[in-house]
Amino acid sequence: MHGHAAASTDVVDRVSESNVNAIHSSGARMTLKKKLVLAFCALVVLLFVVGAAGVHDTRSINANTRDIATNWMPSVKVLASIRGALNTGRRVEADHLISGDNVKDRGERRKGSPRYATNSQR
Repeated sequence: MHGHAAASTDVVDRVSESNVNAIHSSGARMTLKKKLVLAFCALVVLLFVVGAAGVHDTRSINANTRDIATNWMPSVKVLASIRGALNTGRRVEADHLISGDNVKDRGERRKGSPRYATNSQR
């Protein structure tokens, strides 16, 4: 049995050696210098891709900013002035309602109506 185990390990060793030799002979063996050069080139390519994507996105943001500044902002300003005028009108109306005074009463007071005459006027 011991001889059989030694034979099987010899077969495994020969298969492993043949695989290693096949890899080395096919040109797949790379030196450290080649690996470093390849890694550096890959990083340069990735850096270029990221930079190009950044430039593209920056141009897109700039175009959107110009669109907002030229097309949207003038209409927003007009809407803000309309809203301000409406708020002023609402505030005047609310002040008028809270005061309990109405236009008819003010007109009669100005004319000196006896209905609104003070005790000194009667």
